[in-house]
Amino acid sequence: MKKCLKYFVPCILLILIITNAFIIISGLKLSDEIYRFEFQTKNIKKQNSELEKKLYDASSLQYAASQAAQLGYTKNAPAYSLTVLKRARNR
Repeated sequence: MKKCLKYFVPCILLILIITNAFIIISGLKLSDEIYRFEFQTKNIKKQNSELEKKLYDASSLQYAASQAAQLGYTKNAPAYSLTVLKRARNR
């Protein structure tokens, strides 16, 4: 019995040490992945805020007016008077 315990206890301790080492290594890998995902998340948030600003700028009336000026749509349409309709109704 003593001979069995003499070999059994060191084997159990060796197995526990190896298991603990694997757990530590997997924890380090997991923390590296978490750091990488946090970095990507920060980059995506930054890009999102930049795109949101561009979207607000693109949907503003000032942007629409500047684009219309660049494309040559600055001519005013001729005004129509409603008095023409009154004359047509009186006939």
